[in-house]
Amino acid sequence: MAFFRGPNIVTGGLVYYIDAASPRSYPGSGTSVTSLVGSATSTMYNGVGFQSGIAYGTWRFDGVNDYIKTTDVLVSSPTSLTIGVWFKRNGNVGNYQAALHCSEDTSIGNSAYWIGLQASTYNIVGTIGANTDTVGGWAAGNTLYPAVIDVWYNVISTWDGSQVKTYVNGVLKKTYAFSTYTNLTTPTRIGASGDGNGYVMNADIAHVFVAQNYSYSASEVLQNYNALKSRFGL
Repeated sequence: MAFFRGPNIVTGGLVYYIDAASPRSYPGSGTSVTSLVGSATSTMYNGVGFQSGIAYGTWRFDGVNDYIKTTDVLVSSPTSLTIGVWFKRNGNVGNYQAALHCSEDTSIGNSAYWIGLQASTYNIVGTIGANTDTVGGWAAGNTLYPAVIDVWYNVISTWDGSQVKTYVNGVLKKTYAFSTYTNLTTPTRIGASGDGNGYVMNADIAHVFVAQNYSYSASEVLQNYNALKSRFGL
């Protein structure tokens, strides 16, 4: 398995960081996924695939019931937050899709944070605090920027204590007001919500991170994108 060695990404605040191109995060077999920071471990369920020849390594989700779940509570009483995912849509799914999801149930509306796709339109959504006081709920983070099949996207959402900003491939696409984060003591899932029972993703996902008490600046978001874009052919 190849290992991508590119420029440095931003590491401030990281509490969870998994990358399919790193053998330390995933050795290429088995169901255990290890965070490259901290102690969080995750498990692959229902046959999540691994593609060693795509972008130096990706996890493949079939759009039926595949997901990765961490049993750790990753975020607790943050004053700021940044979340990010690299994904490539592989095909159509009739409902919403969750690339990264923390919720008290399968619902997007009850999400503490969510990166994924809107139903039907496949618009990219990055939201923090849909379970709290966000005007418009999850839709506040709808970028109105559709994900095209077989194209890689880097989606990063940041919260600085007063605003959430969502970027696609280093470019700011949506900003909305948000002030008070309500904790959830529920797992974070990748590729689906609710243990594969909702909002499944038909996609390759290669890189996921969560940074607590750290809000990436626009230049840091762009640094992350530029550091990895060549891996994804961009």
